[in-house]
Parts: sequence; structure tokens; C-alpha cells
Amino acid sequence: MLKQKLIFIIAIIMSIFFICGCNNSNQDSIVLRTMGSLFFGGTVETLESGETFHGEHGYAQYYIPQNSYNYPIIMWHGMGQSGRSFESTPDGREGYMAMLPRRNWAVYIIDQPRRGRAGRTRTTLENSELFITEAYESETWNAFRNGIWKKPNKPYLYEGVQFPSDLENKIR
Repeated sequence: MLKQKLIFIIAIIMSIFFICGCNNSNQDSIVLRTMGSLFFGGTVETLESGETFHGEHGYAQYYIPQNSYNYPIIMWHGMGQSGRSFESTPDGREGYMAMLPRRNWAVYIIDQPRRGRAGRTRTTLENSELFITEAYESETWNAFRNGIWKKPNKPYLYEGVQFPSDLENKIR
């Protein structure tokens, strides 16, 4: 009986903390005129089986505040990422997707063809002159200039870079 009462009291306390924690009264509300997403560009290919393949398109999601400025902010992510990068920070804080509309900026978050949420392609390395965005971690490492990663060696950090050097231990 005592155990049941203790569980009940803990559940009530946790509920109170949850309800209080969800109340972000410090932040202004976001009032939107509209929001949504769309695909742009792209191709439709009829396969030998008769199926159709829709690909090579771009993707955008948008948030338009009620009283937005005349021009939107268009956010385009970097290599090996997706528009998801703007939704929140890695540690869960609010991202630009909410911060900017809260300040009356219309926002368009774009994934270009073959990247992120617009990743559908039938292009392969063998049949394309285009750069295929099949980003290997070593390519991303080098593109972000943390150091050099020449396979099969482990990544090397440039001197003075403030990036964790013991990643293998921190990820696990």
C-alpha cells in the first residue's frame, strides 16, 4: 500500500514538473498566416515495369508569420545535412525555423535535389557527370575543415580546432 502511494505521489510531482516545464511564457507566441511544404522541379521517369519514378526534385518547407516582412529568409543547408538542421539545435534548443518567424520573418527551408528530404534519384556514379551527394563521412569531415581524413587512416584534426578529439568514446 505504501509503495502504491509513493508511486502515485511521484507521478503527481512529475506531472507538475512536466506541465510547468512546457509553459514557455518567456517566449512570444508564433502567429502564422500559413505554413506548408512543396516540391519543385524534378522529373518523372517511366520504368520498364510501367511504374513511374518521381525524383530529382527540390523540397521546401515554409513558415509565413501573420505580419511578416516583405522578403523571406531562405535557408539552405550544407553538405551531408538536410533542412532538419534548422528545426532545432543538437541539444534540443529552438532552431531558426521557429526563432525567425517569432520575429516576423518568413522562412523557407530548402533541400536541393539529391540531398536531405529531396534525395530521390536514379542517378549513379557511372551514368552522371554531376556530383553525386552520396556524402562519405570523410568528405564531410574535409569539407567542414576540421582537419584531413585520408582513408583508410583515422581523421586528423588541425591544431587549435576546438572540436572533440575523443569522439569514439563520446558517441558510445
